[in-house]
This record gives sequence, structure tokens and C-alpha cells, in this order.
Amino acid sequence: MLPYEKAQGHSLRNTGLPLRVFERFAAEEESSMELNDIVRGIRVLVVDDNEALSEVIALILSGCGYRCESAKNGVEAMQRVRKARFDAVVTDLEMPVMDGIALTKELRQSFSNLPVMIMTGYSDDDHKETAFRAGAREFLTKPFEVSELTGKLHKMLLGHTPAKDQGALERPCS
Repeated sequence: MLPYEKAQGHSLRNTGLPLRVFERFAAEEESSMELNDIVRGIRVLVVDDNEALSEVIALILSGCGYRCESAKNGVEAMQRVRKARFDAVVTDLEMPVMDGIALTKELRQSFSNLPVMIMTGYSDDDHKETAFRAGAREFLTKPFEVSELTGKLHKMLLGHTPAKDQGALERPCS
């Protein structure tokens, strides 16, 4: 079973991702083998209170070779980061308990080199500026294309990747 097949049975109405994402993901999956070899073992924590979207993002990134785990809010994310090593965090901006800005600030204090990407449905400059001031390295506006997600994640990780592998990371996986 391909990683995206699980997600096709879910209702994607509230995820912000169109179903065509999965069709394109399947068609381009084989062309990303070199990238899969490079990112294999890179651990990404996906943080979003929308479980369907969190699962879809984790499935997409897993299909690219990343090892993904999910958390429902910033408090749960901090618990996971304290227990296990992650190479990147992709978090929603607005969540109950602890939002993405508070999570990013706390990660900066405790894990200053851990790259964070904040995603949100708000595309205004104020939200983007707030995210970067908190310490986010990337900002992604929902809805987004798979290539935007993977491209920004790869860009964010370039500073944490051996130089010999950076060329392949610059190409999006999907």
C-alpha cells in the first residue's frame, strides 16, 4: 500500500489539501528515490489539532522518506521533543492548550537549533512576522501544494544537512 492510500478514505474537507495532491504524489513518487535515500531517518514532528490534516502531512512526508510523528498541541509536542530527538517541527499556528507561537518560543529556549516551520490559514504579513520573530525558520500558508510543503521543509533543513546531500534536498520530493 502506498502511503497516500490510507488518506484517501478520510474526509479531507477540513484539511486544506485537495485530493489531486495524492494523484500527483503517486505519479511522482518513483522520481524521488535519491531524495528518499537522503532524508531517510530524518525525524519530523507534525503538530496540529486537526488530526486529519496532521495525518495527511505525515503521510506525505513519510512518502518522501521522512520519519514522522504527530502531536495535537504545543504541550504534547514539547513532551515528545523532550523524550526523543527530532530534526524538524512543522506546527500549526492556532491550537488549543499551547499555540504554534508559544511552542516555537519554548523550542527556541530549550532546543535552539531545532528548525520550526509554522503553517496557518492566515496569509497576512502580521502572522508571518510574528512567526519569524518567535523563531520560525519557515512559514506556510494553508491551503498549500505538496511541493510548497516539501520545498520549504527541505530548504529549512539545508543548514542541518551534510554538504554532499544538499543538492538533492534542493529538489522537492513531489
